[in-house]
Amino acid sequence: MIKNFLLLLALSSTFVAAAQITFTRADYDLQPGDTVFSRILNPDSIAVPEVGEDMIWDYTAVDFEQQAGNIEDIGTHPDFPTANIVEMVNIRFIGDISQETHFIERLDDDGHKVLGREVFPRPFSIVNITGGTARDSFEFLAGVCVYEEPLYEVKFPLNYADTFSSSFTLNTPFTLSLPILSYDKAPSLQRAYLSYQYDVAGWGELTLPNPLVGGGQKTFEALLLKRSLTRVDSFFINNEPAPPLLLSFFFQEQGQISQTTTYTFWVKGLNRSALSMIVNETTGQVIAASMSRNVNNFITTSTKFIDKPIAVSAFPNPTSDYLQLSFEKESSQPWRFTLFNSQGQVVQQQSLWDAPGNVITTIELLGDLPSGNYFFLLENEEGLGVASQKIVLKR
Repeated sequence: MIKNFLLLLALSSTFVAAAQITFTRADYDLQPGDTVFSRILNPDSIAVPEVGEDMIWDYTAVDFEQQAGNIEDIGTHPDFPTANIVEMVNIRFIGDISQETHFIERLDDDGHKVLGREVFPRPFSIVNITGGTARDSFEFLAGVCVYEEPLYEVKFPLNYADTFSSSFTLNTPFTLSLPILSYDKAPSLQRAYLSYQYDVAGWGELTLPNPLVGGGQKTFEALLLKRSLTRVDSFFINNEPAPPLLLSFFFQEQGQISQTTTYTFWVKGLNRSALSMIVNETTGQVIAASMSRNVNNFITTSTKFIDKPIAVSAFPNPTSDYLQLSFEKESSQPWRFTLFNSQGQVVQQQSLWDAPGNVITTIELLGDLPSGNYFFLLENEEGLGVASQKIVLKR
């Protein structure tokens, strides 16, 4: 009896181990110097994922908005001797004000992690916020911030139920000029305390649509990494806490707390998470979401795109019977227009024989197409996608 019990226990353990998914460095298709392409998603089309074991996550109905790319540049920094990636972005500070920021990163067998950041000087007028004089302004100052603990994009190996954490203080120095308060390039600082809790909160099957149009979908084995952030912001002017009334002009307050949760799905063979979203924990709403463009590499009906898709205008949209397309055509060879329905099926195609240059052409939509959401794809003479866009047909 005891032997039988031990045998059943061993078989049960083997089954659980087989069901488990492990994500390692070999599964992460990123190298320093790569360009990481993403499709930005309409956050209203994303549902917050459930967590747990053997889950089914179906995101085939997500609404694509635009394509974006960021370069994980090979790079080093004197303040970060182990760094091998420098990622250059603009980070929003307040309102429309943003600052050039270089994230200093390390990719190795332990994980992909941010070690710190460097920020750069930039002046801004704030008259539109204060309603004061032309001298109302502030200027970002240069600075380097070394994180006390790394901020992980992903940690290796990743297994269900793994947990880890990190925390650090982020300083953003600037000067403030407000003559009405006798501030003349007053030394100022935003100080943020960030505390991250990581939980590998689920494993199961993730189904995604083709992010480049062309039809098809794919189901992946996936791990769900949940990263919870609690952030506390404080503001100082002349080494003293900033006046509450002044902060209210910028829709800020002293010691304000914000909480967000980032969900990332990790599947093998991609150079970023397959799908990610950020949730505002106060409202419970998804506020940002994106998907790896390279999901299309696993879908046989997908269309490859040029690195920088062209701008195309489609009017009217919504439409009832035709589209007027405006775009820049780069060759004399015919291009192709393809229309897909919401299931990714081709419902209309035609060649575009326009001469190179600025093209304005009219597409008469087939009369038997029902009302609904559609996508069109423009392909060049090599069969590469140059642009795609969602349209709404109302009849």
